[in-house]
Amino acid sequence: MNIAPSTPRYARATAASKARAISKHSRTQLITPLWKKEAPKAVIIRPQDTSQDCYFARLPPEIRLQVYEYILPTETLALCSMLRHKLLPALLGVCRLIRREAAAMFYGSTHFTGGSELFQIEFLERWLTAIPTEHRVFLAKNRKLTIVIRGPLPNPTPSKQHELYKRYGNRYLVPKADLYPKFINFCQLARWAEWCGERSYAKNLSWNYEFEIEDGITFWVYRWPKDLRGMAMLREWFDFNFWGVASARLEIDRVRDMRRNSMKRELLKVLRSMDGAWNKFLMERPTVRHLILPTGQSYPSWLETWQTRVVVGLSSLEQGEKLPLVISALAGHLKQRLPGHTNGESNADHNRGTSDDTNKAEQGKPHEEPTPTPVGFWDPSLRHVKNRAFGKWVVTIAFLMAFILAILSIYWGVFFQVEQRLNHLLVYVVDFDGQTPYSTNSPLVGPTITRMTQQMLNSEETTLGFSIRSPAEFKNDSVQVRQSIYNFDAWAAIIINPNATDLLYSAIATGNASYDPLGACQLIYQDSRDDTNWYDFMLPLLSTYMTQAQSMAAPQAVNPAIGFSEFNLRPFFPYTGIPAVSIGLIYLIIISFFSFSFYLPIHMQYINLKAHPPLKFYQLIIWRWCATMSAYIFLSLAYSFVSIAFQINFTHSNPIQSETQVTEVAYGNPVAYSNGTFPIYWMLNFFGMVALGLACENVAMVVGAPWMGLWLIFWVITNVSTSFYDIEIAPGFYRWGYTWPLHSVVEGSRQILFDLHPRIGLDFGILLAWGAVNTAFFPICCWFQRWKTKRGVHEYWPME
Repeated sequence: MNIAPSTPRYARATAASKARAISKHSRTQLITPLWKKEAPKAVIIRPQDTSQDCYFARLPPEIRLQVYEYILPTETLALCSMLRHKLLPALLGVCRLIRREAAAMFYGSTHFTGGSELFQIEFLERWLTAIPTEHRVFLAKNRKLTIVIRGPLPNPTPSKQHELYKRYGNRYLVPKADLYPKFINFCQLARWAEWCGERSYAKNLSWNYEFEIEDGITFWVYRWPKDLRGMAMLREWFDFNFWGVASARLEIDRVRDMRRNSMKRELLKVLRSMDGAWNKFLMERPTVRHLILPTGQSYPSWLETWQTRVVVGLSSLEQGEKLPLVISALAGHLKQRLPGHTNGESNADHNRGTSDDTNKAEQGKPHEEPTPTPVGFWDPSLRHVKNRAFGKWVVTIAFLMAFILAILSIYWGVFFQVEQRLNHLLVYVVDFDGQTPYSTNSPLVGPTITRMTQQMLNSEETTLGFSIRSPAEFKNDSVQVRQSIYNFDAWAAIIINPNATDLLYSAIATGNASYDPLGACQLIYQDSRDDTNWYDFMLPLLSTYMTQAQSMAAPQAVNPAIGFSEFNLRPFFPYTGIPAVSIGLIYLIIISFFSFSFYLPIHMQYINLKAHPPLKFYQLIIWRWCATMSAYIFLSLAYSFVSIAFQINFTHSNPIQSETQVTEVAYGNPVAYSNGTFPIYWMLNFFGMVALGLACENVAMVVGAPWMGLWLIFWVITNVSTSFYDIEIAPGFYRWGYTWPLHSVVEGSRQILFDLHPRIGLDFGILLAWGAVNTAFFPICCWFQRWKTKRGVHEYWPME
């Protein structure tokens, strides 16, 4: 039987080739759903959209935590790099749930490190301030906040040095050549310890300290053998930073209660780290250990000796002594253990000094640095001090001289060439002579006076601003002339009465013995408008004017021929009103100025951190403003009561109520608002104090001492120059005085007390404008004052 040979495997058809050989129409068609044919759509999580939960937040919490551990950094993060480059995980910008969970893990477990620059608190405050408040609380749970110390502390800026030694001691009791750098480092470390317990966002943060003594090599350390350099570096760091300096300015309340305990606790942590670094150094170098410690002697801990000294110092403070907080006290032990001390002292001296310190500690007496011995003025050690002081003295003298010349010139300048501007004081000359019914004789008195007036105006003599006016301007009514004087249209008016010439001729012709020369002319004025102007400038010139008029219009048959009846519409009386409208208002400025220094310590109690948390800054501003306004209300009331005490009338109205009649002096000053006069007078003083005082407060917060005194001089002189003396006869430079606060107070006081032409609305408006502007600047100045305090800005020569 013949068997056909089988087909080799390599020649057989594959499944793929068979499928291609089958007709396309004979194959079974598989229908794929449309949703499977579409490309999958990715769900994009946008970190910027934090208003609603993202899809990631829908995952179970266990999975989210695993994702956080995978995404968030696990390596050590340097704080300086984070702050400089603003490095933050992107998860902190997602929705609130993710942001909070990621922040809890990031800020609560990440290892943050920084160098010695963290002891300069400004750097650390910038980092903490950049962290949101709700995330900042997680840092309190982090036990990996580490400060790596590789060498000496960084040197603070001169202004920061001034702030530090002003806070913790008196640098002038420290010999600068030897202990001053140590004192600055001591103050810097003490400030760090105090900050760790006093600031709200730094409270409860736990800091770790590591000493990498091999890395911090300085020139002084480089001189040591290689095996001993780490030991020398630790010694140098201890010498320069844990050295207490005696100071009489460190009061008991600076190191008491919680603050004292927090400082002590933080510094003990630093010393524990030093102990650990020291032990590690000894254990890793057994060949070096025998050079430092005798055989069989254990290492005495620095911590125990230092803690003993701190307890002794604090117990002395609790007994009421004004002594320093002694933080060092281990220099003797340190020098005893470290070989090669090069200060020229023997080991016996070190041991003797150490035992003396220990005995003092056991007896309860804190270690004190000796007070420098006073020296004479010509001592060579004071040469640089004398040069610096003399330079500052010369600069100060030059500045004060320039200030005197500039500011006092404002007061003197008010009267500069005042005689050339007296013509600005307007005086009306109105001739009613020759009017009907008497018209038989040609007028003589009126034309003579007007002609004399014109001659005076044409001459170069000093004269007032006489203005010849027609009776028609006043409707041929002399009462209207009086009304214009009351309305401040002019300072005074000369009126030649109707038929003055006819009455004079009639007296000559008939020998009329009843003829009254004073009926010929009138002088209308009101000296309470400005008594200084009237009596110093106007009255002398008007007296000369009336004398000349009488001599020119006097016939030989009648002597005197004419006279002037004087009508003072609002006399300045009583004279106790002079302080109320002039010199006494200077004290209104002074009271409002010095109230700032009285109330500022009271306001600062709200930010005193000794016994309570500080008040929020914006609420402190609101409190200060409200308290200042309330104080001004009562201070202005007391100021107003002084005028009542000296019997200035505030209640009784004058029987003469007409604006064109002379008020009766027997009833006192004619008040303007009857029984409401005193409340209005009080409110005028109050708003005047607001305008004057708030400006003083703002400037005081900006410039500080001692420039506040110079500001007071400027403020008083500019206000007095434009208020007590008429701006009309001052140079044109002084036109700004119309808007100055005291000018409105003076003008308003005269109107209230003497019933003058009312411009009280304008006066109150100017004062309110000043108060509004100063109120708007008040919070800005408060912020600027806080900015200066935090950064140690000096307004004057720093004490260095």
